Amino acid sequence: MNNKSLIPMPDLNLDDIVHLSKENEKLIVNFLSTSDELHTINQFYHVYIFNFCQIFYHFELDTNDNIRKQNGLNGDEFIIINSLLINLMSSYLSL
Repeated sequence: MNNKSLIPMPDLNLDDIVHLSKENEKLIVNFLSTSDELHTINQFYHVYIFNFCQIFYHFELDTNDNIRKQNGLNGDEFIIINSLLINLMSSYLSL
């Protein structure tokens, strides 16, 4: 996931930079790293939820193992449902 950006700050005054102790610097770096990891996990979770919802949008699943295509996608039902399930499993494994 691309969740890192650089924002140019042309009006930055280097004299205004606060100098931290090594301990505080390490604490902030660890916090940012953990925050980045949580953000990435959250994005993967939303990808998983999207893929899960796609199955139930495009297919009606009965309790007696009947599957009926209902919305949108054209093509062989077997290929479509397998493609959606593979997407769901892949997004789950990314978590």
